Amino acid sequence: MNKGIIIAAGAALMTLAGCVQPMGQGVVVGAPGGSTPSVSREAMARDSARAAISAQMASRLPGRNTGPYTECVMKNATTAELVSIAESPAMAASITTGIVSRPETAACIGALARQA
Repeated sequence: MNKGIIIAAGAALMTLAGCVQPMGQGVVVGAPGGSTPSVSREAMARDSARAAISAQMASRLPGRNTGPYTECVMKNATTAELVSIAESPAMAASITTGIVSRPETAACIGALARQA
């Protein structure tokens, strides 16, 4: 899937939802039936970053279930890195490479590889 489309869709969703607050502040999004779930921009950025990281992991590990590997990267990324990935998919590859090279991330990925 094209990472640019994912980010564009996320940006469109945030625009439609009225997400214009600073990072980390909740936004109430109206839902059918009167329920009003709270969605933060940080959560939306994490979701966009997860999609971009997942695409990176899939390109590096073709044919594998990359969900657990993606979670290793997500767990070891800083919020700033996740926001950067979400805002600039072109940077996803280099940022992901940096996160994967950390000892904690490498250990997490190594443990998964040994289980496979």
